[in-house]
Amino acid sequence: MKQFISGIVTVVFVLITVTLCVSHISANVQTTAAKNLKDTVVEELENSAYNASTLNECFDTVSATGRPDYQLKITVYYSDGKPAKTFTSAGANSDNMKDACMAYVELKYEYKLGFFKNNNATEHVAYGTAK
Repeated sequence: MKQFISGIVTVVFVLITVTLCVSHISANVQTTAAKNLKDTVVEELENSAYNASTLNECFDTVSATGRPDYQLKITVYYSDGKPAKTFTSAGANSDNMKDACMAYVELKYEYKLGFFKNNNATEHVAYGTAK
């Protein structure tokens, strides 16, 4: 009887450990996907020299992922001393991108452990700077 109970406890412990590990791996995949998307946005901004249409396309790219929890915010800084302008949706034009020299990118996303569903979803942010 003692061996039977010990075996059951061992199986339950292994199942809990495997479930937590799989949940952690799933959350890690979510984080990696968000950081890759942020890196893509930063790279596109840098390669376009802060083109207004490219900035607007970055918001389309984030929307195209199908992840409603992704929220992109881009703050553009200017070389001529104008105050920084923050975009949370498409709306950039050539006037407000003139003399842009740097952009700060924030991508908010939910970090969820799959086993616990939405009970413990927390908001994380991936930061990047396009220079």
